[in-house]
Amino acid sequence: MRKTALVIVVVLSALQSHAQELKVPANPPTQDLTASDPVTWAQPRRVYPPKYPYDALDNRISGYVDVDVLVNEMGGTGEIRSITSQPKNADFESEVQKVLKYWLFKVPTVKCRPQATTGNVRIWFDIKDEKGVISVSHRALPVVPAPPVEPPVSEVRPLARIVSKNSAAIRASVTYPRVARRASAEGVAYISLKVEPSSARMLDIEIAYAGSMPGGYESMFGEAAKSAAAEFKFNPVPGDDRPVTVCVPFFFQLK
Repeated sequence: MRKTALVIVVVLSALQSHAQELKVPANPPTQDLTASDPVTWAQPRRVYPPKYPYDALDNRISGYVDVDVLVNEMGGTGEIRSITSQPKNADFESEVQKVLKYWLFKVPTVKCRPQATTGNVRIWFDIKDEKGVISVSHRALPVVPAPPVEPPVSEVRPLARIVSKNSAAIRASVTYPRVARRASAEGVAYISLKVEPSSARMLDIEIAYAGSMPGGYESMFGEAAKSAAAEFKFNPVPGDDRPVTVCVPFFFQLK
């Protein structure tokens, strides 16, 4: 029987600030990337490392490959807009192209809906202890801070920070849709929750977005995520009755 694993990243935050877990190979290089626009460096959340070309390893050739790729709403890769290597090495580039289609990236969201984007990523080919080592770097260049500006005086209080007290249990209990698993389908679902901070009461829950690869299983992933999200328990924030919208992404991945 084929073994499968469910990877679910659950992030609870006000809609304006949304983060996800990141998966990269161990021991990433310490160098910062060089790019004209640091914001475009993509952040992988699933990486299948390429093979180290035998000829390059035998000849102790190391280097890196830069890829500029389109990323769809689910974080999957689309068209490779450009691929270059330093030093120039067609074998490095070929090995990266073979596995890039299996990678998944973080994507921006607008109102709890993921957005297609573009991004760059650098894959390093290093040799340590006579063995080939593959790593991924995605850190942006240092940004020069702007001069400090006095914040405007406002009578509006910031949104309360909503924190779940049972996210670990939710993460462990989500059911991977059986039909989707048999079809080797992977998916994502973004659940929008409206919470009253003072009472920690959930006022509303809806599927903001659901997608699957291949298509046809979107509703299954959406309903599985919604069912799990309905079980979230939040810590109350006394004195704040203004509803807060929380965006919770779920990622259904097979290994």
